[in-house]
Amino acid sequence: MCATLWSGASSGLTNPPRAVDLTGSQAQRRIRVEVERGGATEVPGSERIAGWVSAALEAVECHPARDLDVAVVLAEAADIRRMNRDFRGKDKATNVLSFPGGELAGLPGDAALLLGDIVLCPEVIAAEAGRQAKAPEHHWCHLCVHGALHLAGYDHVEPQAASAMEAVERKLLADFGIADPYLPVE
Repeated sequence: MCATLWSGASSGLTNPPRAVDLTGSQAQRRIRVEVERGGATEVPGSERIAGWVSAALEAVECHPARDLDVAVVLAEAADIRRMNRDFRGKDKATNVLSFPGGELAGLPGDAALLLGDIVLCPEVIAAEAGRQAKAPEHHWCHLCVHGALHLAGYDHVEPQAASAMEAVERKLLADFGIADPYLPVE
């Protein structure tokens, strides 16, 4: 199942956005998030996932003058493990991977920017939420935000960059009513 959300505004955790296409006098830049669920069950709804990604990109003003296209793919553990091995040299399943996109030759300058893909693994996310005693939906929100921030250019390779990215994550998650995900679990 594939869901598409056109959004011009962010939403909170408890009030997911409606599918909206703003046109005419209300037109503004749009972020289109397509969620490819495959056979994934027991995961947040596509509109909720799209809302978290869109809210993160709006909050950091990612390419504010451009419409953006983002794909979110829910992958099985074996598939994300393969991607993690092939693209990051880490032979293990992971919770989220982000693959930045960019301009496509031949498209008009006002075409939406293909920002990239976020790949999430429901199996890993569920296991982590259990181990870390986090509400599964809160962990999903965090990882959607985390993946979107990577597409916006944030990283956590160097300590200073990691601190900056984590500060943005904490702020966004607090806006959604979610506790700091980097605090140790008691």
